[in-house]
Amino acid sequence: MNILKSDYGLDNRFSREGMYGTGIYFADNSNYSKTYSYQTPQNTFQMFFCLVIVGESVTLAPNKSLTMPPAKPSGGHYDSVRNSNSTHYVIYDFNK
Repeated sequence: MNILKSDYGLDNRFSREGMYGTGIYFADNSNYSKTYSYQTPQNTFQMFFCLVIVGESVTLAPNKSLTMPPAKPSGGHYDSVRNSNSTHYVIYDFNK
């Protein structure tokens, strides 16, 4: 509900630590995300449907200490991290 009522929308301040650190997680398959959805008092489930531009991503094994994507060999940082099963992405900075 904090995300829904916020002036900032999908803001990292509302995120929790997951397998790839603190960030906002998105899945390719809504069935995967259902386990993380909000359950209302009427026993229905709610989740956000978003179009997300993940930018240049890197596939990594789980790493709970991440707070931003790793550095690219050519300089700068990747925009997002993808899990090794390619089922979900983690975004760390929504200011881009």
